[in-house]
Amino acid sequence: MVARRRRIVTGGVCASAIVAAMGLSLAGAADPSLKDRIESAHSDAGALNDRIESQSARIAALDEQAREAGARAMELNADIERAEDRSRELTAELTEAEQELDRVRAEYGTAVDALERRLVAIYKSEAPDYVDVVLSSDGFDDLSTRSDYLEVLHDADLRVAERVESLRDQVAGQYDEIAALKRNVEAEAAHLVTYRAGFQASQAEAEQGVAAVAAARSDAQSELSGVEGRIAELEQEQAAEEAAPLYAGGPYAIPTYIVMCESGGNYRALNPSTMAGGAYQIIPSTWHAYGGQGYAHQAPKAEQDRIAAAIWRDSGPSAWSCA
Repeated sequence: MVARRRRIVTGGVCASAIVAAMGLSLAGAADPSLKDRIESAHSDAGALNDRIESQSARIAALDEQAREAGARAMELNADIERAEDRSRELTAELTEAEQELDRVRAEYGTAVDALERRLVAIYKSEAPDYVDVVLSSDGFDDLSTRSDYLEVLHDADLRVAERVESLRDQVAGQYDEIAALKRNVEAEAAHLVTYRAGFQASQAEAEQGVAAVAAARSDAQSELSGVEGRIAELEQEQAAEEAAPLYAGGPYAIPTYIVMCESGGNYRALNPSTMAGGAYQIIPSTWHAYGGQGYAHQAPKAEQDRIAAAIWRDSGPSAWSCA
């Protein structure tokens, strides 16, 4: 295609319009080119990289959540241990208070028994008559002494009973105060245990999330490695394809003698002066008019055959100078 290529450009554009109007596709059902496959693989690799970065960020967030929950659970462990120590101390204090209360109760019972016996003795004996006390007294001093003695005995009995009762009430109050404090400490410890369980559950959930996301990231990394390997293979294939002449040996989309004259059957042939390329030596304007991408010599055999066939249908042998 040398002398008559300008004519092909115009004819090609018209043919494209006609085919489009008929609802047909110039590309047909051609397989994706090597370049398209490489671009698709790069797109897949980019998507996998984005997914891996997102998963890495999620793992970092879950790690931080697990660390914070674990640290708070450890703090609560210390609080619980202190509460349990305090509960044990209060238990010992309660034991001592209970023993003291039993002792004071026993003392109080003894005092009450003594008072009861004294009351019974007083009831059984005749109450001292003031006249008898006066008559039996040996003078005024003796009378005063006896009266004071009776009053002192009476007051002493009352003081003993009151003191013992007061001590009993005091010890009982201390016991109740310690018991109430112990209940509060135990309730706080129970609350801390529940609170700690929540943080432990949060930590376990975060750690499970880390494991799940890490496994998914590992799968994505393996998939990315596979895609990168496929890209490397495709690029090697492309480099080899571009470096070495491609002699497919037919069948060709146009008569073989024209192909042999134009390029010798080399699908990688390129005329640097006109940039006509491929087995059919198609110039860029005509190549693009028929839907080609890049340059003809860069396209796979199937694509060159398809476009050459379309040109042949539109223009026949007149499109090639070797015809």
